[in-house]
Amino acid sequence: MTKNLSANSLRAPVSGAAFALEDRNAYPQGCQGKSNSRIGTKPGPSVQSSARYQTQSRYIALFFLLVLFCLLVFSVGEKSPTADEQNHVARGLAYLRTGDLRLSQEHPPGVNAWEAWPLLLDPGIRLPLDSPSWANAEWYGFADELLWQANDRPQAMIFATRVPVMWLMVLLAALVYRWGRALGGSWGGFIALVLTVFDPNLLAHGQLTTTDMGVTCLSLVAMWALWRALHTLRVERWGPWIVAGLAFGALQLSKFSALVLGPVTLAIVLVEWARRAHPSAGSGGTSSWASGLGRWVLRLLVLYGVAGLVVWAGYGFTWGQIAPLSSLPGPAPAYWSGIASILQRNLNTITVQLSRAHRRLREKDSLRSILDEIPGIGITKRRSLLTHFGSADAVAAADSEELMRVPGIGPRDAQRITAFFLARKRP
Repeated sequence: MTKNLSANSLRAPVSGAAFALEDRNAYPQGCQGKSNSRIGTKPGPSVQSSARYQTQSRYIALFFLLVLFCLLVFSVGEKSPTADEQNHVARGLAYLRTGDLRLSQEHPPGVNAWEAWPLLLDPGIRLPLDSPSWANAEWYGFADELLWQANDRPQAMIFATRVPVMWLMVLLAALVYRWGRALGGSWGGFIALVLTVFDPNLLAHGQLTTTDMGVTCLSLVAMWALWRALHTLRVERWGPWIVAGLAFGALQLSKFSALVLGPVTLAIVLVEWARRAHPSAGSGGTSSWASGLGRWVLRLLVLYGVAGLVVWAGYGFTWGQIAPLSSLPGPAPAYWSGIASILQRNLNTITVQLSRAHRRLREKDSLRSILDEIPGIGITKRRSLLTHFGSADAVAAADSEELMRVPGIGPRDAQRITAFFLARKRP
């Protein structure tokens, strides 16, 4: 069943990403349907040529998207399951089957659920909910049991979950083309598309069941939606800001590291507000920095409010005590607990690394300060001593014969070193 599902999934038309190729702003003025507004009026030669050029450009872009999809499909079978793919499969399938978030501690459930939904079409897949690893929320053990013990077709399961990731890769390339075309014309879009299609890093991650391609694609979608919303300010429309909020919320359901785009989007909006409020902003600007501030605040509230609702919906509109906020009640407690867990883990790692680095630095400084005091021993010889013995105590304990085994240390140098450390031992 999973094998048939995978084959059917591959037949999904690449033209499904064609919506990302449509860009009304890319059309010249007067070529957006206005030429045929009068009944019986035929479009002029320039309009026909422009429309033909737009159609050809779209076909070329679709051709490159098809090439990308073929590159992904015909090479995905050569990749064996990676170490962490089974964890993402287990999280996604467990969430879709049970609605339980106990395994989604390192990542939100959004991308994992998107990757695992093809497995729902195969009722023969057994979810080992009677396993101790499920009761103890041990996702590594549960994932290992799901793929390699409870079911007999792990390769087919991995392949089925990789197909939605390939769709995200195609969507990413289509959106890169559309945004590049809007900014740099047709050639700009084509160059950006070709670089994306043949990028080795994107090709490698575009066919793996992880959260990497999901967060990459949704980051681009969210930034593109924000860019579109900022370019529709001359006409007061709230639809683009709602769309941007939906995209930003979907992004936050992909990976906890996507939180970094929260202050980034705030900074972008503030810069745009300052640019438009400055007197030199042109006819659209005003001389007052506070002019229209209420509308900008309302736009931010719509953006982040809609995003928050999307995240809350992804966590099943749960309500409970939020541990990071002194157990105060609030929405999506598992989401905040996951953030707190990731931050605490990263903080512990940084603390350990800084402690080790500080200890090594102090040891190195102490070694250098002692050896610097030895007369006649330069930096090259000090470096050789440290490399050979590894510590100042070892250098001090070595006799003349051991010292002379160090490259560059002669009898006189050995005598100076032993005499130096003997003098330090005397009261």
